[in-house]
Amino acid sequence: MTLVYATPNHEHLQQVQIGPIDVVSTIAAANTAWGWVGGLTGIARILRYCREFLGAQAGTKVFGPLKLDTANLGVLTYNGIVTFQDQVTAEAFGGDPSTQMLGVTICALEYQMTKSACIEQFMTYLAPGLLKGEIGKLEGLKEALHCELVDNIAAILNEGAARGLTDRFARAIESLGFSGVEGNFPRYEAWGEKQQQWPSEWYLIGGFLKWLGGGAEGQYPTRSALVVKIAACLREVGFRVGFIRTWDGVSLRPSASGSGVWLVIGGTSKTDPFVDENTQPIKDFIFATHYRYTTTGAMMLNSLQAECNIPAEVAQQYFVTIDSAIRNELEFRWQMVEGDTNFVSLEPYAFPKWKRLQETSKRVAIRLAAFYFPQSADFLARFYSPIADEWTLSKIQDTINRDTKREPLPVELIRFRIITASICIAIIAKCVGKDYHTLQHCTEIHLRYARVIQTLSENVDRLASNCLSYGDVSLLIGAIHCGTTMGIVGGELRRDEEHEYRYNPATIIGYRNGIYAVLPRMLFSLAAGPSPTSLGFQCTDKYLANIPTDKDGVVRSYGHGTTARGGKSQQLFHEVSSSLNSSSDEETRISLIGQKVFMGSPRPSPPDKPLYLNIERPVDFSEPLLGLCGRINGETIGNVGVPQILRNLIASFEAQQANNNRPSTPTACNKHGEPSAQQAMFNVPASVWAQSRSGKPTADPDVHTYIPIVGDSAWALFIAGETAGRFSMGCAMCATEVGGLDQELEDVNQKAVVIGFR
Repeated sequence: MTLVYATPNHEHLQQVQIGPIDVVSTIAAANTAWGWVGGLTGIARILRYCREFLGAQAGTKVFGPLKLDTANLGVLTYNGIVTFQDQVTAEAFGGDPSTQMLGVTICALEYQMTKSACIEQFMTYLAPGLLKGEIGKLEGLKEALHCELVDNIAAILNEGAARGLTDRFARAIESLGFSGVEGNFPRYEAWGEKQQQWPSEWYLIGGFLKWLGGGAEGQYPTRSALVVKIAACLREVGFRVGFIRTWDGVSLRPSASGSGVWLVIGGTSKTDPFVDENTQPIKDFIFATHYRYTTTGAMMLNSLQAECNIPAEVAQQYFVTIDSAIRNELEFRWQMVEGDTNFVSLEPYAFPKWKRLQETSKRVAIRLAAFYFPQSADFLARFYSPIADEWTLSKIQDTINRDTKREPLPVELIRFRIITASICIAIIAKCVGKDYHTLQHCTEIHLRYARVIQTLSENVDRLASNCLSYGDVSLLIGAIHCGTTMGIVGGELRRDEEHEYRYNPATIIGYRNGIYAVLPRMLFSLAAGPSPTSLGFQCTDKYLANIPTDKDGVVRSYGHGTTARGGKSQQLFHEVSSSLNSSSDEETRISLIGQKVFMGSPRPSPPDKPLYLNIERPVDFSEPLLGLCGRINGETIGNVGVPQILRNLIASFEAQQANNNRPSTPTACNKHGEPSAQQAMFNVPASVWAQSRSGKPTADPDVHTYIPIVGDSAWALFIAGETAGRFSMGCAMCATEVGGLDQELEDVNQKAVVIGFR
């Protein structure tokens, strides 16, 4: 139930608690494609025909009792994040012991891989051992299982995130006591005389999974830190992996009883016995890395997958030094520029503001910076000073496009890539603020690939030197926080013309991947109302259950409001005009007085009815778009998009700053005077404005419309999503004069809609 409290004068109501609609919409989202329930329902049905699945063979040999936590569902509401708990664990992951094992296994594998990779690894290497009897007995089971995983992987992973598996995996890996860099870069001769090149992580993981699925007998030596991390995750959810320890590979291996995994960090002894030495060609492989601010250096070294003698502490110091300087010297402001999309005329862009002037750097440092940051090289060159010498420059010129997939990287190129990645991460993190330094993150940034660095730096260069759109900034943040793929960051969405909302970048407002999400900061502080601090983005590492996402993880919202689409009506305005000109129309006059609709100077006042605002998917779109739904007495009065609100917020703050319209007295503007002396406007109460979704009561092209909702954040944001209007931050007339509003309204032949927030 929603609790509503009245202020002492009973003129304004304020919602102070979560309402039933937040609960209902969250429950309704549970079984959607972007929800967290039902991902294994189809597989459970298939397994009814094969009840011996995993039975004594796997259940007692390699998999122990499963312990699942309650589901903690974060819900974004008008008053912030509220957490629900689903304490029923019996129905988790399909409710069947076999599907539950399958669900947590997929979650454990995906923690270190991409979605497609974890499915293929499971079906190729682990399933044949675990499902040895079942796949042979039931024709088509393997293919059906594979298809179900592909179709429902997002829901499976979301349920794992809601049940705390992501945090459990992080703690399990942390308890191993090593940075994750150890063992990843063995000397090539360690593999054996027959193999000229060390096999990729793909086959090393596959060998371990074959050992595990086959019964996990004996002890498994590996040179891959990634294999050890996956072993820790699988052990956390119930697999009987045994101990996990390190060995230098030179001295006599310590004695240990039982099964387990050895991470071999040196020597030339044979390891990874279940990997096929003759497997060719080497399969490319993208893995995910979970990290924090304090382990950014280790993350970068790990992503190189190259043999080098640079300690993780050195890489971390590179990053900390660069990040500290950029935090102190760079700011971003959000402004409006002309867009190039089909139906959105304006789109917010982030513009950089450097606090210090460009400084003279060594010629070599500038040339190094210009490889990836040609437009902002003068600002960023000083960060390359530690490696700025002619020898390094020559090495970079010769090897800049080299990938470790084919040949080793020189140490000069490794340092160059670490500094370049540090610059990218630090600049992107500045768009988030202090959140980046306290949260857990996920990334698929792989410094082993030149094309990844190129894609990332191209966008960062634009952000640091010129400007970057709101949607592109959200995807860049997603690259360092949510594991957004480089294909999406590099503009893959713009080439998808299947639907206008996927093709239109102005509809992109964030990204979500399991517990990781980047969203407009405004959504986390709706109750705070219009404020410059609500612009930009906020990250979270808690699972948010009521955020609709597309199949690629992108969060979208439709980009236009009601009146922006032509949904306006002058009928009520004409009635007011008629009543003013005809004293005989007493019935109309009395009706308008009752509704408080009149022509006159703007009269700031609280709204005449309370509005409840919540995050909800709009019902008139087939795509999973995010909207803000307004309700009066529980009845929907409309659903508005986030981009329209952001545009009006930014334009209103620009107007306020440009006019410097701070009143010289509490009630008077230093330019336009007292409200009672200002130009007449068409005053429309909020309840009257909300009566029709499509025909909003605006005035004719010669008169401004004024909606008084003083101090009410819900009404202010909702109306901003319905109209190309401006917030009155003290003077209604000032809101109509700047911020590009006159030109914008000229195109639609109407005067301003002024939202009387103050």
